[in-house]
This record gives sequence, structure tokens and C-alpha cells, in this order.
Amino acid sequence: MANSLLESVRQIVVEEGLHNNRLNETMLSEKLGISRTPIREVLQHLEEEGLIERRPKVGIGLRLLSLREMIEIYDLRSVLEGLASRLLAINPDKKVIAKLENACRKAAEMRESKSAAYSEIEQADLVFHEQLVETCGNVNLKRIVRNCQVLTLSFRITHKLGLKLRIKPLRYTHGQIIEAVRMGNQVEAEEATRRHIEEGKESMIQMFLGPTAVSRSSIYLKH
Repeated sequence: MANSLLESVRQIVVEEGLHNNRLNETMLSEKLGISRTPIREVLQHLEEEGLIERRPKVGIGLRLLSLREMIEIYDLRSVLEGLASRLLAINPDKKVIAKLENACRKAAEMRESKSAAYSEIEQADLVFHEQLVETCGNVNLKRIVRNCQVLTLSFRITHKLGLKLRIKPLRYTHGQIIEAVRMGNQVEAEEATRRHIEEGKESMIQMFLGPTAVSRSSIYLKH
């Protein structure tokens, strides 16, 4: 299975999910100009990843993840993206840092824009996290984390959390991660990334349960 095809189908599914649309193999085949056989293989893969569900006579759509699943995904991202930042800090590269700074700047501009849709803001933020893993040099890490990142976006879409972007600003920012990588501080780079994602998890929980939700309570795992 070609990675480019997998990414193309994954992107279409997420974009259609934003509009609450369902798909089928024929529609995807026509959109991408290829036969249904490779499409079917990709859809099976995405179903195994947990991103989509297929219902007879209804079609293909984003799967509704539970809060427990989402917490587990954030915990995985925290560890894995923390490792990616540590790897980047071993030998800081000016070109890589420039890419991260560019992604950070675009995400900030999108958050400040009054006309940006929440999907655009989320996608811009996700680009920064993709860059962390894309440039760390570990191919298998990239493959695993990519799925987790897309599931994070899918959870926001299917639970309609989009317009409630954050309950409060995050203390650990993209800028702090970049600075730790630039200084070659492996421990700080990993720590800043893990705390950044953990704060994102807490924010997501509060959006889901309400701002009075108690941080890290076991109640989350009952949903």
C-alpha cells in the first residue's frame, strides 16, 4: 500500500467528516482516479487504525471515539512526540528549526485570525506536531504518531468540540519546545513537549465534560 494513497484517502475522510458527509468506495475511486481495489485496501487499513467505520447502506465516516480512547491517544502522543523532540535536540539543525518556527508562526496567525474556521486552526496546529516527528529521523515513530494525531482531530470533529478551542491558554508552548531543541537540551525538549500535549489533553477533557471537570480524575475513564 502506497503511503501517498493512504494519506490522500485519510485526508478526504477527515475533510468530509468536517461537513458531516459520508463516503463510499465508488466516490473515493472517482475522486482519486483509481480503481476500487486499492481504495478497499486503504479503507480496511483505516478501519483497523480506528479512524473510520463502514455501515451498510449508510457509507463510510469518521468513527466516534470515546473519551477514554482519546485520553489514551493523548498519553501515547505525549510519550512519542516527547521522544521526537529529544531526538531533534541531540543534533539541532538550523533548517529543521526554521521549519518548526514557520509552522509555529502560521499556527499563531491562524489562532489570531477572526475569519479562520476551527478546522483550519486545528490543521495549522497539527502541522507543527507533524514537523516534530517528520524531522526527527525515526520513520517508524512518524508512522505511529501520524495516526494518533489524526485521531485527535477526528475526536474534535465527531464530538463537535471545534468552536470551543481552549478553556485557557497553554503554559507550555510551541516556542518553548523550539527553544529547547535549539539549545540542544534533550531533557527540556522532551519535557516541554510532553507537558504541552498533557495540557492539551486536560483542555480537551474540560471541553468535553465542562470547565468544572476535575483535572486527571478517574471519572474520565468511565466514559
